[in-house]
Amino acid sequence: MSSWITSALLRFSPQWSLIPFALRSHNSNNVLSHSSLQVRHATKKAAGSTQNGRKSAGRRLGVKVFGSQLCKAGSIIVRQRGKKFHAGANVGMGKDHTIFSKVAGIVRFSTERTKTGRQYVYVEPIQES
Repeated sequence: MSSWITSALLRFSPQWSLIPFALRSHNSNNVLSHSSLQVRHATKKAAGSTQNGRKSAGRRLGVKVFGSQLCKAGSIIVRQRGKKFHAGANVGMGKDHTIFSKVAGIVRFSTERTKTGRQYVYVEPIQES
């Protein structure tokens, strides 16, 4: 078989595209046999995109000083989003709805006896003698 026929047959065979370009030979003296051809498969799964990793840290909301506990002036009583608790006597509300004490005293929680059922937080001042 002449060399140009052998190279033409190899060029149009299905395995020709799997032979690296540097190893391809067009002369008949250096023809690769199909039995020596090896194909490597991946041993690891290809890295794909993940759907995790978007969770943000907790905001540390909630009641910080509970009912019947002492608090100092300026201490945070409740951290909240929205008005779950409303400000009563001797407490203030920040722009992020944080309720804080204006005076030193004992923290009290009460629920309004109307349709709204609002929960109020107030501080009973301590009488210093």
